Amino acid sequence: MAVSCNNVTLEVNTVKVLAADAATESTASKAEAFTITPTKAGRKILILVTVAAANGTVVCSLGAGSEFWASDAQTFNAVENKTSAFQIEDVARFLTSSGTIVLTLTPATGKKLANDHAATVQVIELV
Repeated sequence: MAVSCNNVTLEVNTVKVLAADAATESTASKAEAFTITPTKAGRKILILVTVAAANGTVVCSLGAGSEFWASDAQTFNAVENKTSAFQIEDVARFLTSSGTIVLTLTPATGKKLANDHAATVQVIELV
């Protein structure tokens, strides 16, 4: 099941409370998709992935966009007991034909995203 992310738009010199979208997948070794819907083309997006428990690294993959200017998929690691950040410079590079960005989290072998990792995703659109 995919989790829809709640974006927070952050303007210069403002403070916002971030929305944290929690993983719901409770099957061992099973990945989960997080769907990000940008509200405006051209914005930079900051993705924060928090792995709250000490059960290994979570692999995060941003799917390649579907348009001709799209980039290849990007993969990064979210380490245990930390919040890892990834910035998308150009939203269009990762947009699917439905106008969304798909971030897939894959747990450590034999672990569960929701229970063992307590993984969450936060999305900030920078204005």
